[in-house]
Parts: sequence; structure tokens; C-alpha cells
Amino acid sequence: MSHQVDAVEPTAVFSIRTNDGHELYAEAVGTGPTPLVYLHGGPGSGCSINQRKMFDPTSTTAYLLDQRGSGRSRPLAEASDHDLSTQTTANLVADIERLREAAGIERWAVLGLSWGTTLALAYAEAHPERVTRLGLGLVTTTSAKEVAWMTETIEPVFPREFAAFRDAVPVAFTRPRMVDSYAEWLGTSEEHERQRAARAWCDWEEAHVSLATGPKANPLFRDAAFAVRFATLVTHYWRNATAFGHDDLINNATRLRGIPGRLVVGRLDISSPVSTSTQLVDVWPEATLELVDDAGHGSGRGFGDALGSLIAWLGEAT
Repeated sequence: MSHQVDAVEPTAVFSIRTNDGHELYAEAVGTGPTPLVYLHGGPGSGCSINQRKMFDPTSTTAYLLDQRGSGRSRPLAEASDHDLSTQTTANLVADIERLREAAGIERWAVLGLSWGTTLALAYAEAHPERVTRLGLGLVTTTSAKEVAWMTETIEPVFPREFAAFRDAVPVAFTRPRMVDSYAEWLGTSEEHERQRAARAWCDWEEAHVSLATGPKANPLFRDAAFAVRFATLVTHYWRNATAFGHDDLINNATRLRGIPGRLVVGRLDISSPVSTSTQLVDVWPEATLELVDDAGHGSGRGFGDALGSLIAWLGEAT
């Protein structure tokens, strides 16, 4: 009789201090010969205990990093002592290097999901010599064009949900771009207003990730503090997409040549349109793209199997 593993315990825990006031939490899972770093979504989602189960402990040693401001890293993005100006994509890339050095690893495989694919691309393009294989699921570069799609031009796909998203913003915070409206609303000092903004943003999030399976509530969003954290970091990184270099990630993917890559995307993923992935593989010949016909943004028939195959492939890296 086989036994379901209910809990996976870390084999090592890291606490890494940065020079700008962050204490990063990371953990290792497994003792396999292939080192791998996992970059979570959001930004702001943090790593979960269940994500430890994604990795085969006999083939990989997986490093799960709570990105600054999220998860078990401190300070959290909703805290009064959190300095949002320290949140840049370049700083997140530097944090990944801090973890690699703390773990004593020369090269490792990299796995990013959703927002984590943007960060994985930024990291691999900055440090290609450190990457053995690159796996991307729910692929987005979080470019200004993609942000505009998600917060403006997507309206015809979800007209009623978009109207609620747009009309929730108080007049005092209305700006030409929706992402700026929400970022500034979330930046108010009034906690009840921050929670209202976060709730409206997360309602929109639940709408646009639901195409394959219909509306589905994210239980994490019921936690008001988590919702504020998530919405604050998402709007911050989205509104600064150009300043943080996201618009250049596809052109700079020429730096990935020589690194084997695999991309897995649901054809019904309205949040991470397939066109981003096709543009990437056009300039990165070592990468292959798997489209899962009946899947959306991490849900739908066949996506779990495709992701499992991707992670197993990463575990074969040498």
C-alpha cells in the first residue's frame, strides 16, 4: 500500500539580510543532486508548504525563496516599516544571487510560475552563466503592453467584471491608467481604504484568471493583510514595468542562447497570453513551448501533468 506524504519538511532554512532593510526567508527541500530555485508568483504570493511537494527530493534540492515583502520574509509589504522604493526587479534578481551564494551553489536550474517567469527571465538574462536549465509556466514578461492588456484593453472579455473594477476607484484616486489608480489608492494611510482597494483588485484578479474553469475564489484573498500585500506589490511592479526593464525581456532573451528551456502555457490563459511565449521562443532557439489546450492560468485539464513533466525535466539538469 502506498502512503500519501502529508508534509514535507525543509532540509535547510536560510535567513538572508540585505543592505536595504530586508530579511529574506528561503528553504531547501530534498537532497537530490540537481539544485533548483523556485520563483513564486504574484508578486507577493510567497511560497506555500504545499509547493514543497512539487519537487522530487531524490532528484533535486529545491530552494524556495519568499521574495522580499512576502511570505516569511520581513518586513511584509503591508507593514508600516516596509519601504516600497526598495522593491525593484533588479533587487529581486540580486536577492536570488544572495541565496545562491548562501547555499554554496555554482549553477542551478530555475523554475518560475506566473510573475515568477518574469523574475526568472530577468535573473537568467542577468546571470546566464549560473543557469543550467530554465523552466517557465504561465509565462508573462509583465511588460507595459501586457499590463495595459490586463488592466485596460481586456474589458471586452469581462465587461461586467471590468466595470466593477473600474467603478470601485474613488474619484480622488482616479488616474488615466487603472494600475496607477489602484497603486495610489493602496498607498493611502487609511487602512480601511487600503483594504477596500485590495478587495476590488483581488476581485478583478479572480475574474481574469478564471477562463478555463469559471469563477473560483482564492482563499488567500480572504485574509485582508494578504490581500493588501498582494495588491500593493502587484500594482507597484505593474505600474513600473518599463522602469524596471520588463519591456526589454523578450529582446534580451538572446542572452539565453545555450540554455535549454521549456515553456508551459494554457491556451485559454487570458492573463498570460500565448503570444508572449511565441515571441520568446522565436528569439531563444533552445526553448520549446507546450500549449495545453484546455487550460487557463494554472487550471484546467492537463495543466498539472504538463507542469509535472516540466519540473521532472528540470530535475534532470546537470
